[in-house]
Amino acid sequence: MRIRVVGHDGSPVFPFGESGPWASFRDVLLKGGHKIVDGEFGQKVDALIAHNHSLEALKEAYQVPADFKVLVLWEPWIVEKERYKKETLSQYGRVFAPSIEWAERTNAISFKWPQVVISGSLALLSV
Repeated sequence: MRIRVVGHDGSPVFPFGESGPWASFRDVLLKGGHKIVDGEFGQKVDALIAHNHSLEALKEAYQVPADFKVLVLWEPWIVEKERYKKETLSQYGRVFAPSIEWAERTNAISFKWPQVVISGSLALLSV
């Protein structure tokens, strides 16, 4: 599966780093046999994990089934109102938030952060 992981600033390349939880997340995806699509938008993708709402990423993923378009709400609505609009949330099949309150407000799935262990090849996509 070709997965686009959008950065926190909406960039097409996520900064996984060499160590820490993001590097572990990348390693889980790669060990699962998936390819992380990097470089400019406009490539073929099979899944989207967006750490920031991105119109470019959604255009790239227009043929991707809704359940394989994921938005992670890292900021509260007071800081990042665009991500909390119904029109925005409806463009993603799954929405996750690291806060129970944010999740309840958006009908999202809450998760514990920081993550101690990432298990499964597509933890965000297989919930």
